[in-house]
Amino acid sequence: MKMKNLLLSICLLLVVSSYSQELIPNLSKENRQLLTELAEQENKRIERVEHYLLTHPHVNATLVNDGYSLVHIYDVHNGKPIYRSTDNLSAARATKTVHLWDGGSLGLNLDGTGMTIGVWDGGPADSAHLEFQNTGDTGTRMTEVDNVVVDGDTGTSSHATHVSGTIAAKGTNPNAIGMASNVNVKSYNWTNDESEMV
Repeated sequence: MKMKNLLLSICLLLVVSSYSQELIPNLSKENRQLLTELAEQENKRIERVEHYLLTHPHVNATLVNDGYSLVHIYDVHNGKPIYRSTDNLSAARATKTVHLWDGGSLGLNLDGTGMTIGVWDGGPADSAHLEFQNTGDTGTRMTEVDNVVVDGDTGTSSHATHVSGTIAAKGTNPNAIGMASNVNVKSYNWTNDESEMV
């Protein structure tokens, strides 16, 4: 399994390298240097993770992959693994948003109440999703302003629903709670987005 990951990493590096070679003639000397440094940093990061996994055979690279969230080792610093996660609650902790919430350390008790945000994406988000229900579960906090899907999905845009959930999910699933769990959302497609923002 680890050999497959190594081969996959090498193939990915070669593809990225060959693609970046096409871009390099158009880049400044400084940007070419930056690309080289970033590639070196990425290779070292991958090597640290692979070395950690080789020297700790009882540790799995992926801790959680349950269809809702993914938690895996991203890097290793001072011999300790650094994990990345895809669920909103972990993101709220990482960005310190939890300190703004009800019961947060700053005492601000912010949850988006009385505010409305706009999300422009490939189509409308799923306004019937449980995570967008109002506090009393009597209706939705989502308004579909543009109901035409332009990103290839049918009915609603799965990406718009995901993005809107990261912002506004109420936390029916505690790991899915959005950054502003009681904010109202106006969902647009990206056609005419600039004029709609005015």
